[in-house]
Amino acid sequence: MFSRTANLCLLALALAAAPPAAADQDCTAAGIAASRSAFQAAYDAKSYDEAESIIDPLWRECIDGKQAGRELAASVTNDFALVAHRTGDDEMCLGLLADYAPARTRNNDAMAGLSPRLQQAIRFNFKQCRAYCLDNPLDAMCEDIRVEEQLDHLVVGDFREAPCPFDAGGSPSLALPSAVGTAACLAFLPPLADAFELDDPESADPAQVCPRPILARKGADAVVTDELSLPRTSFLRNARLCCGDLKLAIDGSGLIEVTPADNPPEDCLSGHRTDVLQDLFVLHGTDLVLTHRLSEAEQ
Repeated sequence: MFSRTANLCLLALALAAAPPAAADQDCTAAGIAASRSAFQAAYDAKSYDEAESIIDPLWRECIDGKQAGRELAASVTNDFALVAHRTGDDEMCLGLLADYAPARTRNNDAMAGLSPRLQQAIRFNFKQCRAYCLDNPLDAMCEDIRVEEQLDHLVVGDFREAPCPFDAGGSPSLALPSAVGTAACLAFLPPLADAFELDDPESADPAQVCPRPILARKGADAVVTDELSLPRTSFLRNARLCCGDLKLAIDGSGLIEVTPADNPPEDCLSGHRTDVLQDLFVLHGTDLVLTHRLSEAEQ
């Protein structure tokens, strides 16, 4: 979720008031080493404003967008983020570290190439600055961070898409394990109503505005369908979340995964993408029984 373009825009705003970089910043190996040594001395002396005045031009002139080595670039960026935290600018700290996606426990390419010690330092500093989002939950960067954290909680199993081999009468569809000689599929019919009044969303009836699950069975001569019931806590029963396209998958045990095709999906009212969604079901007769729900959205 963290794009470099978005992060640079955030940093440009955060750094706009900072003094211009020194014209004589030395970006040779020796010059970078000297600046880092001076930064460390100021930081160790708790002269954080001085430390920031040293690392700011170093980062701007020698690191940001330049051909610096991966370990060096990450280390200087992490130092800059740490001193931003010390000077009270946790927003800037998060923006500096965001490209390393430290909100996730699974490494991205940028983090995976770093030494374990530096990875640990980046994660530690990120957690210190994460407090900014407690007071600014609607900040776009904080929403992205929350999505990254949610992605770590997705149940990752041996799920596979298996479209119905016959016309089940709805879309999307999923082939289900069935008795010998009887093909069965889960499918979704379109909503009964095209939309609901945006000025009165609370009055929206999920049974009218959300896709309707059916169980389709193909016999010798015809396809027979039964409506399936959904638990109220499923996102498929939430009028704000059920309007997007769905993705269906199943594992070897028959566990059914339902997720938005775009995850997190757009809120049907606000258009914001704030929650990763994943519902896991088992089918009992004509009931889809929810066994796992990944969503912080209010129901």
